[in-house]
Amino acid sequence: MPWSAFLQAAAPYAIPAATAGIGGLASLLGKKKRAQTTQLPTLTPEQQAWQSQGGQMAMQGLQDPTAGFDPIAQQARSRFQTQTVPSLAERFTSFGQGGQRSSDFMGAMAGAGTDLEEGLAAQQSQYGLQNRGLLQQLLGMNMQPSFENIYQPEQMGGMQRFGANLLGQSPQMFASAYQSQGLEDIIKKYLQAKGGK
Repeated sequence: MPWSAFLQAAAPYAIPAATAGIGGLASLLGKKKRAQTTQLPTLTPEQQAWQSQGGQMAMQGLQDPTAGFDPIAQQARSRFQTQTVPSLAERFTSFGQGGQRSSDFMGAMAGAGTDLEEGLAAQQSQYGLQNRGLLQQLLGMNMQPSFENIYQPEQMGGMQRFGANLLGQSPQMFASAYQSQGLEDIIKKYLQAKGGK
């Protein structure tokens, strides 16, 4: 069998076998870089500390959003005792003796006290609703992520990339070399130089 016929018959099998061998060797020598996720901070350490502290304050505040209203109520009750009660007493004293002991005075005092407590209850409710809204906003700001996840897909090692590139290009290189008879001539010359035919 002439050498050129052998090469023509073996070429369809030799080229894929050679490229597979090179690719296998490259995969043995290369090291893959595994896929990984990296977290990068989006806040400075000071901002992270503020975020943590704000979240804790919001959580505590949401447990009792009317906390802090007691001094307001106490001030209103003190003002009632020091201004409203003496004003009513003075008005009923002007009606004569026993005016402060009359049922009208007692009714006026009870009505003023009821109005005070109803007003304070309404104010406390409004205070709680406003605080709840502000605390929920603060909590929402603190729920924002302080890290950004960056995904890096798996990457081939250097030799694996080389082998893949070589594997991808070698069939075209060998086919064009064989078609131009350059490969056959090179092999013949090599074998002649070695002393074979």
